[in-house]
Amino acid sequence: MHRHSNIALFVNWRVDMWLLLYSLILKLGSISRFLEKAMDPPSEKAVNLAIKNLTDLNALDHTENLTALGFHLARLPVEPHIGKLILFGALLGCLDPVLTIAASLSFKDPFFIPLGKEKMADMRRRTLSRNSKSDHLTIVYAFKGWEEAKQRGSRYEREYCWDNFLSANTLQMLHNMKGQFAEHLMHAGFVSSKDPKDPKSNVNSDNEKLIKAVIVAGLYPKVAMIRPSHSQKRPG
Repeated sequence: MHRHSNIALFVNWRVDMWLLLYSLILKLGSISRFLEKAMDPPSEKAVNLAIKNLTDLNALDHTENLTALGFHLARLPVEPHIGKLILFGALLGCLDPVLTIAASLSFKDPFFIPLGKEKMADMRRRTLSRNSKSDHLTIVYAFKGWEEAKQRGSRYEREYCWDNFLSANTLQMLHNMKGQFAEHLMHAGFVSSKDPKDPKSNVNSDNEKLIKAVIVAGLYPKVAMIRPSHSQKRPG
């Protein structure tokens, strides 16, 4: 038995797309054959949907083989769409903010809302957003503020988190994850340093419009546009 064959036991009905990519690197056979080994194999519909999503992402070609992009996504320990976001951030010189966004998408939002303080928390969040009209960039700016407060000392860090309804533990986890992502990128040859803040990887990190474009390009087709409705209600 192949030493990696038990990896299939962890596949569930949702079909982990990263696991499918990684199975192709390990040469465990075709995707369908690989999934047949699962204790509770997913439905054919779920498998086909996963394959379609990976093909739309350009991680697989139409013969279900890994593309060059798919190979690199399989080596990043995140969901493929988030991996693509990370690669775009590295290639376009806005690594640090994009890694903050990728870490928050992989783990969780660092904000919390105490009962009875919803309005105050929302006001603080709007202030941190710097009028970017982006939840992702709000997290980037909140994270930057936390780093600056932390450099000044633990008291400033506590006050910053308390005032802005942020979890210091979550922010620290995001910090650790960013370091891991940067290390993966360095080993893959996309960046020259495992420091997310390396100047060579952040020549465009202050370009808000570019970062927004990277978010859309990386997460596509998992994006949507909200169009305001101009219709008026008829008098009842």
